[in-house]
Amino acid sequence: MKKRFSFLFLLLFIFSTSYSQIKIKELPVDNSYQVDSVNFSNTLTRKIIPLNSDWKVFVEDSKTSSVNISVPSKFNSDKSIIYQRVLGIDTSWISNHFFKIHFLGISYLVDIYLNDLILVKKTAGDIPFTIELPNELINIEDENILTLKISDELDSRSTIPLHQRFLFPKESGGILREVFLEVIPKEHLELLNYSAEFNKKRTSAKINFNFSIDYIYKKRDRSKYRLGVVLVDPAGNIAYERNLFPDKKKKLASHNITLKNIELWSPENPNNYVAKFTLTKNDSVVDEIQKNLIFYDLQKNEDGLVLNGKKLTLQGVTYIISDENYGSLIGYKQLREDLQIIKNLGVNSVRFAKATPHPFALNICQELGLFAFVEMPLNSFPESFADDTNFKDRATEYFKDLYQAYFDHPIVLGIGLGGSYIADSAPQSRFITDLLNTVEKKNKLTYASFIGYPTKVVEGLDLYGVELYSPNMVRIQNKLENSVQSLGASKIFISGATYPSYKGNTNGYLNEFSIEGQAKFFEETINLSKSLKSAGFFINSMFDYYGDFNSLYTKFSTNNYYQIGILAADRNVNRIGYNVIQSKLKKANRITIPLGSKADDAPLFFIFMGLGLSIFMGVLVNSKKKFREDAIRALLRPYNFFADIRDHRIMSGIHSAILMVILAGAHALLLNNLFYYLRSNLLYDKLLIAFGNPSIIDFVSYFAWNPTEAFFLLFAISLLSFLVISILIKWASFFIRTKIYYRNIFFTIVWAYLPVVILLPLTMVLYRILEINMFNTYLYIFLFLFFIWTIQRLLKGVYVIFDVGPVRVYFYAILLFLILAGGTLAYYQFTYASIDYIINTFKQFQHL
Repeated sequence: MKKRFSFLFLLLFIFSTSYSQIKIKELPVDNSYQVDSVNFSNTLTRKIIPLNSDWKVFVEDSKTSSVNISVPSKFNSDKSIIYQRVLGIDTSWISNHFFKIHFLGISYLVDIYLNDLILVKKTAGDIPFTIELPNELINIEDENILTLKISDELDSRSTIPLHQRFLFPKESGGILREVFLEVIPKEHLELLNYSAEFNKKRTSAKINFNFSIDYIYKKRDRSKYRLGVVLVDPAGNIAYERNLFPDKKKKLASHNITLKNIELWSPENPNNYVAKFTLTKNDSVVDEIQKNLIFYDLQKNEDGLVLNGKKLTLQGVTYIISDENYGSLIGYKQLREDLQIIKNLGVNSVRFAKATPHPFALNICQELGLFAFVEMPLNSFPESFADDTNFKDRATEYFKDLYQAYFDHPIVLGIGLGGSYIADSAPQSRFITDLLNTVEKKNKLTYASFIGYPTKVVEGLDLYGVELYSPNMVRIQNKLENSVQSLGASKIFISGATYPSYKGNTNGYLNEFSIEGQAKFFEETINLSKSLKSAGFFINSMFDYYGDFNSLYTKFSTNNYYQIGILAADRNVNRIGYNVIQSKLKKANRITIPLGSKADDAPLFFIFMGLGLSIFMGVLVNSKKKFREDAIRALLRPYNFFADIRDHRIMSGIHSAILMVILAGAHALLLNNLFYYLRSNLLYDKLLIAFGNPSIIDFVSYFAWNPTEAFFLLFAISLLSFLVISILIKWASFFIRTKIYYRNIFFTIVWAYLPVVILLPLTMVLYRILEINMFNTYLYIFLFLFFIWTIQRLLKGVYVIFDVGPVRVYFYAILLFLILAGGTLAYYQFTYASIDYIINTFKQFQHL
């Protein structure tokens, strides 16, 4: 308990200082990717040089305090950070080569310089991109310095992702993935794309390769060049080999081949071909490239997706990378192990949600047999943003970069526009359509994920995802059936079935938010998807992960740990949810989930503390006649009681002080019940995130999930509130002629709140009543009116002891409230657009 108290009291200080300190974390060196794929290995004519070591990092204008690190690495700072290193470019390469740098992931804004000359300013946002180094800027006699100026400050209105992020992975700035320098001959070729046209039985296919030979096109002696194509089948045998002459009149070269006995790629049989393309001049090789190729026949009709002549139902999980220490940094070895666990589960697809995927991950998916779904990390943005020109321009730029980076990878089946759109929202539907109109779809599915159940067509959208948070499958099924009837089963899929498991292992699934309850929910999700004959499902998520905001919904933790995964962060597959899903997808023996019995989670502390305070109050009332008479008079005839205080009638300071302690305890216990009941409430969680302040969420989450410690803290806050209110009233007394003594103010405040004592019996059972969920609306109305009554009593006491008219006091009280509440909301609206997010949250929950 001591540690928890220390955490709470120091939390504001930690948050105020952590952002001013620069914390850099680098990933341990992992070079296992270098031997994995021909896509990342050197050829005879090209060099792929890793630029992952020997970086100097420093704050802008503080180069003397630089540190040496390797990448991938991340930082947390509100200042721009400079990454700098020397490029080891051999001067002998310059005359016959040009140079490209491949950045596999940088966050967030980056300015790139070569020898202090700006090359590009870019909103990188984790998206892989490539830049070409102009040869004329490369120093021949001196070092070549590559400099990256990176800033990572997310905004509530314009960045992607936005600052307010619900269940998002940790966001950090830095060079988050590997960097390569590619040395390419000036006489070179590039494979632009390839396509396949299959015969009816899919036993053979006509393969078309399109190459760029722009540099050679400018040559007069093009007849000296030959283009060689070699295709190696999955067994390692040469399936095709031929040399051809480039067309003298075209900048592009196209080559068609017929491939017999073609081995198609599918999740069950992930057959990969290796293609080697060579460019020769006078029989000498001047350029060579290698690619992993796959061939599959995907068709889309009214019944859904058809892969190689068989119906394809999407069966997948979301994969979100966010380690406690390294955030989104991940090595190739860990990436492969994670995706292997996912493949062993029996799924055929992976949705890379809330972050862009590492290019290595796509190659591993291709090898293992997993379709990839890639999307914008955009989630829960307010409707008002959809028509905002600045936000729309940023989103359009990001989506075009995302599409350009991933559309040509054959394993990417779908490209999405993010999640938690409001179903059937006209502004957000227009937003989706406008973004889709900026790109050519090029045989990729497009999708978006919705809160609610869409029934209206969004132009250009192929698949409509539905996010599930409620375990009430009967209600969900009825709602989903409406979507299926309106849009068609082949267009609807469950984009994210989310169920926290923070209670851990229990005796059965009747215990909500247990591992067994999660397993039952996922089993019912799969059954529901099958019964509706929908396009498929994605379970959210494969692993527990860490974020930047605490979450009531997934339980408070000091490290922002989100317990929603099929497996925990330790990747231990010995878990009933994993086994249940695996048995269903692989059609193995059914795993029985124990029913168990629901455990009572109502804290006995509420009863004991409420009983103790009630007894204390009872003893005080029955032992002191004067106190009993004062209490009855204050409760039933407050005007006369406050008049006695004004007229300096004898009041017991000791009795009033004891009453204040009891009132503070009753108030703290009441709040304690409400906090504890709302501890996993999704609406409450998203409303807190709308304010964009992690400290607020941390404090409220701590209060909700630690009732015993929270009571004493709330008790102290309640006592402090008496002092604060008394100071405010004393300050107000300076504006009237009558001299008001502080003891009179103290007596007025304490006895004005006397009715709170009446709620003591209720505080002992309030949580249990709320759990029944039958009278909650009436209870909330009652408590609200009760609160208004106590405030009215306080104001009555003020105007009585001030000896002024009630209208005057009510006017200034309302004015003060409007100034404080309005000022607070104005600040958060100006800083975080909180009102827009609050409105959006309520609209979302109207559709759940």
